[in-house]
Amino acid sequence: SYEFEKEDVICQWMAQGFLKTNESGKSIEDIGEANFGYLIKRSFLQPVFDYDDTLFFMMHNLVHDLAIYVFGESGKDLAAESSLKHGRSLRTIMPRYLPFEWESKFDSNELEPVIMKLSKHVFRVLSLSYSKITELPASIGRLTHLFYLNISYTELKELPDSICDLLNLQILILRDCLSLERLPDRLCNLVNLRKLDSRGSHLQRMPPDMHNLTSLRTLTEFIVSKTGARLADLAGMSNLKVLAITNMQNVADAKDASDAKLKEKKGLFTLELSWNYYLDDSNSWNGNEMEVLENLEPHKDLKILRVECFPSAGFPEWVGDPSYSSLRKLHLDYSENCESLPTLGLLPNLRELSIEGFKKVSSIGLEFYGEMTASQKPFQSLEVLNFFYMPEWKEWNIVEGMEFLNLVKLSILYCPKLVGDLPKKLPSLEKLEIVKCSSLVAPLPNVSDTCQVFVSYSYVKFSQKVREIKPEPNSSFQGTSTVSKIEEVPHESLMETKSVVSGFPLGHSPEETSAAVMHSHQVEAVTDSNSPMAKPDIPITTQAAAFNVETLFNEEAVDQQSSFQVLKVSSVSQLKSLPPMLHTLKIEGCESLEAIPNDLLTGLTALKELYLISCGFLRSLPSLGSVTTLYIHNCRRLESLSSSESKKQLHHLSIGSSCDSTTTLPLNLFHQLKSLCIWKCPNLLAFHFNEENICNLRFLESLEIRDCPRLKSFPEKGLHAPNLVSILLSECKSLENLPNSMASLKSLKSLFLHSCPEIESFPPGGLPSGLVFLSIVSCYKLRPQKDWGLHNLKSLSRFELKDGYIGKESFPEENLLPSSINFMSISMLKDLKKLDDKGFQQLNSLRALEIHCCEMLESLPDEGFPSSLEHLCVQGCSLLT
Repeated sequence: SYEFEKEDVICQWMAQGFLKTNESGKSIEDIGEANFGYLIKRSFLQPVFDYDDTLFFMMHNLVHDLAIYVFGESGKDLAAESSLKHGRSLRTIMPRYLPFEWESKFDSNELEPVIMKLSKHVFRVLSLSYSKITELPASIGRLTHLFYLNISYTELKELPDSICDLLNLQILILRDCLSLERLPDRLCNLVNLRKLDSRGSHLQRMPPDMHNLTSLRTLTEFIVSKTGARLADLAGMSNLKVLAITNMQNVADAKDASDAKLKEKKGLFTLELSWNYYLDDSNSWNGNEMEVLENLEPHKDLKILRVECFPSAGFPEWVGDPSYSSLRKLHLDYSENCESLPTLGLLPNLRELSIEGFKKVSSIGLEFYGEMTASQKPFQSLEVLNFFYMPEWKEWNIVEGMEFLNLVKLSILYCPKLVGDLPKKLPSLEKLEIVKCSSLVAPLPNVSDTCQVFVSYSYVKFSQKVREIKPEPNSSFQGTSTVSKIEEVPHESLMETKSVVSGFPLGHSPEETSAAVMHSHQVEAVTDSNSPMAKPDIPITTQAAAFNVETLFNEEAVDQQSSFQVLKVSSVSQLKSLPPMLHTLKIEGCESLEAIPNDLLTGLTALKELYLISCGFLRSLPSLGSVTTLYIHNCRRLESLSSSESKKQLHHLSIGSSCDSTTTLPLNLFHQLKSLCIWKCPNLLAFHFNEENICNLRFLESLEIRDCPRLKSFPEKGLHAPNLVSILLSECKSLENLPNSMASLKSLKSLFLHSCPEIESFPPGGLPSGLVFLSIVSCYKLRPQKDWGLHNLKSLSRFELKDGYIGKESFPEENLLPSSINFMSISMLKDLKKLDDKGFQQLNSLRALEIHCCEMLESLPDEGFPSSLEHLCVQGCSLLT
């Protein structure tokens, strides 16, 4: 699952000499991009998107397995010690870091001896990103054939002058080196440098004679200074593809901008121009900013443009000129003196537009779109449109005939004065975000059923396939008959609510969930920001209603909403009656609600899901009627569930941070229960059964108990749960024993025991023979031993042991584990000194072994690992040699 950027891979291909120029006249980078595209087309590589929609790539799983099979041992990681042994033949060093560790273990002390062992004629690629280095040794200058050097995300304070002797260096990456403030003065010697990436570093100026670096194709930060680098230094860099110019306020003479000759750089595809938003006392705006930007007009083939903190009241005409037919992406950020947006609608192939921080713009209209004709429609190619942080924006005039037919994503964030309008029809829209637009009263656009809609801290009305009952702004809701306005169009859908246990909607399998999400029109609402309960909601889909009144409902209102299927109620003190066709009811943040009428739910034959969240004074449950899913969270005064009638039909029960007075829970009240999840119930002492001699849970499939520190026991006769598939017990500090007769749980596949320090052994009879996954974490008294009969578990394929096994110096004992195990992870076993030869040789199905942070481990098995082993990862075992 290692993710990488396309540009970085192409740079490494270049460094290794894998790419050759041909007679086509294409650059090496272009050839690399074509090869990369071929690998995607053939499914060798596949794209993935980060949380912020950044595009990365990863190797297809099947290709990864093939690579492991072909390369075998040679494909495994090399630590610094191994680098010393193989130094003369090494071409590449890229110490791996794990995301959850954040940084590589490779540090400055290890680097010097490694460099001295490397062959200067062979070594080509050195990546130290995320490592703990604070300096580079001067000896790095001896690696005369080094083509690629990456020192990103380190605490490096300066680069040694000897780096300027690396005359073959083509790629230098210094991203987010927060302590790095300057580059060596002789950097201009690196005449073969093609990429200099210092984004996010704290460089204060450029080195002298930058104009010598004529091979540069990527320069992500050119810092203009009053006494140093000038824009004229860019004139001879005719190969530039990517260029970012910062500190533009230091351009004293607008003629300097013309000297950069950006208009002549036909290959320039990406251009970023930024002025310093925070001027110190010695700086002020020159007044020539408009002329400077005019003179920086780029070539018409430009594809991406960003202009940041431009201080003038308007933009030059070339920004938005239709002749820029190749422009795909445009970002205009924090032009705080600009009172109207430039005309951008006539850019024929613009696909992404972002407007951010225009504090004086109050209206957007015709000036933004440009002239419309029968053959010329504004924004005809636009797919992504963002408006962020525009505090004075009030009106969006959607003129007649103005359509965004190809728009896929629309985001409007932090525009508190915006009243309207919104586009009426967006047939291609896949995602709509409206956040912190508290004055917006326009109806939402007509969109497709599959469009995701996220609305928070806003008062929009839902007009298409969505019903929303909402309070009018500033209404006081006095009296007991107040009902908010309703706007509705019938449409069937479901409510998507993630289960604490599995991450899937309660009551649905992963397959069912996928289908539900794909065909539902999701709406996410958030309570008023001034409310003490303000927080993100569970997403609500179409055919949903949200209420925020003091009393719900009167009879007349019920008739009006008779077809609602999903209902959310908040801030109510009484519940009188509910829509008869209701399928899902969520009651949240009703701090004054003490009771629900006992017969309120019994007549609702369609009601299947009930959610009670943060109802601090609720003391009892009503008769549940036909409810099959019950979710209770943060209802601490709720008394024992045994007082509630009609619980036998429950299929899914989740109780978290609730029922503080409950010390025991009678499990046999829930005859049809399929999943039970209990967490953070601090006073729960035990599970038991009433009257019957056996706890019959024949439908139970999943059992999860977490953070119940006083829980001590299960029913003495065990759990009669023939269909139980998974058990997870975590942070149960007082639990001494597992349920008896566990061997009878014939369907059990997974057993997770985490942080249960008082459990000493498995029950008599051992574990069920069909167990597949066993995980033991921080159970200090639970030490695997032969009489447990683990070797008889012929289906056990995954075994995890972490932070325990105290007093044991060797693992695993002979005949301790079954030969069926194919994955094993052992970590944080502080007394472990060696791995047992005979114990491992019996594991002839073992394919993957991970060993982490066993600080006393001195050696691996003398006879080696089983021949079946394909993957070995050893980390944090400092005594291994």
